[in-house]
Amino acid sequence: MSTPTAPKAFKYQLDASGHRGTRAIQRLVEYAPASGGLALWMQHRNVESEPAGIQFKNTDNRVSRKPWIIGNDGSTLYYGPAFVQRSLEEQTGLVAHQVLHVALRHVDREQQLRKRLGDIDAELFAVCADAIVNASLSHLGWLSLPKGSVLLDTLLLHVLGIEQSVDVALHQWDTEQLYRAIDDRQQKQGSGGSQQKRSGGKSGGESSDKSGTTQGQSLQQDDNKQMAESAKSSSVQDMRASSNNAVSQGGTAQSTGTPDVSYKDGPKAHAARQLAATIIRDLIPAPSESPETQAAQSQQWAERLLRAHASDSDQSFMRQLLADNVTQATPWEQILRTRLQRALSMQPDINWSRPNRSWLANRGRTSSGKRLPWQPGTSYSRTAPRLCILVDVSGSVDDKVMQRFANEVDRIVRTFRTDALLIVGDDKVREQHPLKQGVSELRSIQFNGGGATDFAPLINAASIFKPDIGVYLTDLEGPAGDAPAWPIVWAVPVEANAQPVPFGQRIILD
Repeated sequence: MSTPTAPKAFKYQLDASGHRGTRAIQRLVEYAPASGGLALWMQHRNVESEPAGIQFKNTDNRVSRKPWIIGNDGSTLYYGPAFVQRSLEEQTGLVAHQVLHVALRHVDREQQLRKRLGDIDAELFAVCADAIVNASLSHLGWLSLPKGSVLLDTLLLHVLGIEQSVDVALHQWDTEQLYRAIDDRQQKQGSGGSQQKRSGGKSGGESSDKSGTTQGQSLQQDDNKQMAESAKSSSVQDMRASSNNAVSQGGTAQSTGTPDVSYKDGPKAHAARQLAATIIRDLIPAPSESPETQAAQSQQWAERLLRAHASDSDQSFMRQLLADNVTQATPWEQILRTRLQRALSMQPDINWSRPNRSWLANRGRTSSGKRLPWQPGTSYSRTAPRLCILVDVSGSVDDKVMQRFANEVDRIVRTFRTDALLIVGDDKVREQHPLKQGVSELRSIQFNGGGATDFAPLINAASIFKPDIGVYLTDLEGPAGDAPAWPIVWAVPVEANAQPVPFGQRIILD
């Protein structure tokens, strides 16, 4: 009986020597056994053409795209014919680069970021992911990266004007945070709505980029500069507008039943594309997995990376323990809901005017008839819990994050039937709005501001309300004064993670 053969269309191994990356993987295992062994947890396939869905818009007509070489879809490495034309050292660097992409779950994290923001640029995300991976491999002398590869410290310097060493940058930046800092695309006039920024910025004409003029900004054309300046002067009210458009990889947003929406690069996005114009397009879209599967795989790969880093020491693929090696985090909505639930739940108190229910049920006696001592009952210490929400209108909070925050607070107000007070201000109180359950909603209120930042006036106004807990939505850039007598939670955007918290607890609105 003959052994069945595989279909002709399946080309996992073309010959006995294995796939095109075999020699590179052997070199990886030779120099870094634990890190190189990570490649054995992945599938490897030869392909004769560029996989579907990986094409990005050519933003610079002067740059000619070279033949596609290598890529991954989060679980499988694909090798093009041009891969074997590279030197062994460069092949090794290319495979190590893809192994880190898979281990750091960049394809999966791009999908998750798209679900949260609704609009991301696949090319800019790939640039950020590549910069972190290249910087992580830059200390290894037995492999080489392709010409034109961009390191994280170079990207930070030329695009954001931030001068940091590779070690410091890898410790502070992850892909999502870097993407948010670079993505300053803006909606074009007449394309499905008014011009709108795609990332948070200071209101009142104050830019969130403190770096000044950089080399990356000088690459932007005059029309982009004018557009960026007009976006800086947009009001905080524009930042709160909700957008439901899903964006394609080509930079054009498409939404069912609405006109196409296109976006134009701001100075940072333009500089990032120019700096990384020759990078290999290697993140291949893949079908989305269930949240349970994603969480399990993220945890597994995080543990594998840590073991490999500990075993290989200086030869590890990770220059150091990366900030980008993130595990599946608990959603901030759940964290906020849990903390508010504990503070707003009815607190029982001893009531000496009536007996305990168990004492009544037993009629004050034991089963043998002996009399039990008096057992006081319990009652709630307050009729309704109180929640205070403080919003810093001079801060930098993305409109989609603000919408999610408003939805979560409205849900909490309805669930606990709490009295809530909204206080809006910058360096002084601008507005106060009582929020009644079923009557008013946080997401329906328009905000205006633009002054300096001082947390003390808003906190003092909240103390008059005597809340059980307060939530302050801000970027943490300002003085706070003394801590109030009630607990406070600072809800801050991811860009403000490095800012110190004066008191209370912090929640990152990712």
